[in-house]
Amino acid sequence: MLSLYLSMLVNETDKLDFENLYRKYGNSVLKYAKSLVHHQQNAEDLAHNAWLYMAEHFHKFHFANEDLFKTYILTVVKNRSTSFHRRQTKEMELFEDMSDDSIGNLMDDCEELLFAYCEKEDCQTVIESIKQLDDCYRDVLNLFYLKERSTQEIAKMLCIKDSTVRQRLSRGRKKLIAILQEKGVNYEF
Repeated sequence: MLSLYLSMLVNETDKLDFENLYRKYGNSVLKYAKSLVHHQQNAEDLAHNAWLYMAEHFHKFHFANEDLFKTYILTVVKNRSTSFHRRQTKEMELFEDMSDDSIGNLMDDCEELLFAYCEKEDCQTVIESIKQLDDCYRDVLNLFYLKERSTQEIAKMLCIKDSTVRQRLSRGRKKLIAILQEKGVNYEF
């Protein structure tokens, strides 16, 4: 990542200064981000965004000493963390509303889609099985199949990586098939 940040800088002196600061405070920034979001991937994203911001605007900064730089970048991380938590709160409210009021309607709409995926006619079993899945799998499956969202759109909505969405889709399908097989239903998805 350091090479990415350095490529954003024009002045050789700025590149050397930035590299020294990155090497000195990189771990501190990541630890601080981790203390704010308590999740390694999200902390890495926050730290990365903070370093990107600093690299983009490095020519504007004239810090009297390195401690001022550290204070400033930690403030950037804190502000990014606040924005991250706001987005997550909004997304959670969206899914709480969806799971409380709309899940029944979504599951009714799901019957038509399920017939396309199912070879048998017992869709109520499939609907009940989907409801048994963990929230992370149920939400991704609902958004992908019912709302017909792309994995990229789902990733943005849930503030997770696209690869995580694809992984949850795959695991969710496998878990759904396992639940259905336990019930003696053999569906091909």
